[in-house]
Amino acid sequence: MTYKEWKAKSKSRVIGDNLDVANFEKQNPYTVQSYKNRMERDEKKRSEIMSIKDVDKRRIMIANNLELFGH
Repeated sequence: MTYKEWKAKSKSRVIGDNLDVANFEKQNPYTVQSYKNRMERDEKKRSEIMSIKDVDKRRIMIANNLELFGH
């Protein structure tokens, strides 16, 4: 399971997705730990971008980092 798939299924409320995530996490604990670390770094970076006061700079940073904003 890729990071993007894991992240989407982790946020899902569908029981099948939750079971997939649980099985994946049980079978791949080191991969999941790296995914969790990556998600934490992404959230921190997203927060830093959103705290930029200059609207134009913030828009440029969002455009350059669309993957952090769900696109």
